[in-house]
Amino acid sequence: MASSCVDIHTHKRKGGAIEMLSLMADSEPLCEEAPCSLGIHPWHAGNRDVEAALERIATDPVQAIGEIGLDSCCPVDRSLQETLFRQQLVIAERRRLPVVLHTVRAFDRTMHILADYVLPGVIFHGFIGSAQQIGQGVRAGYFFSFGFRSLQSPRTVEALRALPADRLFLETDDAPEPVDRLYRKVSELLLCPEEQLRETIYENYLRLFGI
Repeated sequence: MASSCVDIHTHKRKGGAIEMLSLMADSEPLCEEAPCSLGIHPWHAGNRDVEAALERIATDPVQAIGEIGLDSCCPVDRSLQETLFRQQLVIAERRRLPVVLHTVRAFDRTMHILADYVLPGVIFHGFIGSAQQIGQGVRAGYFFSFGFRSLQSPRTVEALRALPADRLFLETDDAPEPVDRLYRKVSELLLCPEEQLRETIYENYLRLFGI
């Protein structure tokens, strides 16, 4: 029985969650009470301190690499984003760690790049998109995580309903609301008992991270 709701992506320090630390934005040390993910956000591609950050990602004791990826809506040069994305995927492949993706209007290109690597797990965080994209990702064996903003998009809600339960995660990201409120909303949307939803996502977490 899951004792709490798994929050697969948060920037708030707390237990029962995967805490995301962006090496170009966060100065805090690694968390000790909860699993951590380290990564360089695409917004920071081209930063002069990237090489030192990549060295940390290659060696620090973390449970995932992220959030990393591509963002077509930010002003950072796309080629710099792709180079940094691939560098971090190489590290994840070598370390056999899952990756947590930030993907904004770059789903097809992200899928194309991911095909070049053998990774133990891929999570599209804060997913906003279509059921067709969900189908592509599921066929590749990937996971999708939904947050409060995801539920504001009717198209994304339909995508959520199309996602097999064994590929689902939920997250608070930087939202102030507690994760259990998100679980209640999603259980209502899926017509699924909340406790069953908690159990399913907890099992997904155990399977992905080999705990």
